[in-house]
Parts: sequence; structure tokens; C-alpha cells
Amino acid sequence: PHHFYAPDPFQRNLESGMHVPPEGNMFYGLVQDGNDFWDATFFCGSCAVIRREAVTGIGGFATETVTEDAHTALKMQRKGWG
Repeated sequence: PHHFYAPDPFQRNLESGMHVPPEGNMFYGLVQDGNDFWDATFFCGSCAVIRREAVTGIGGFATETVTEDAHTALKMQRKGWG
């Protein structure tokens, strides 16, 4: 998972500030752990090695979204990679 030193926009702009856990904690902890239970986790982040054949097989990295890592991973899973 990604870990950031600076607070996210919710932490920075809400009155509760650093008392609110970062949203990444929920995603990389609860959501991905739940997905793992169902053998359905997917790659998110920047530290990975991905087979060229898998990426070219889906037409390249997803660029139509700001969550390109997850979107690319989901496209690869649909094609049987994973």
C-alpha cells in the first residue's frame, strides 16, 4: 500500500484533522483484506513488475481514469491474468 507523510484532503480540510484515519487505511486494510478472502484482490500502487504480454493483451495501461493501476489490474483479471 501507499503511505503518505502529508495528510490527505479530508484530513487537511476537516475539523477533525489527524483524528480521522486516511482513506487508504480502509482500502488497503479492510477492502483488500476482504477481497483477498474471496481471492479477488487486485494490484494498486507503483511497486510492481507486470508482464508486457498481459499489458499489451488488454490494449495497454488504462488511461481513462485516475485509478489507472486498479483499472489496469481489473482489465487484466478479466482476460485471465492474475
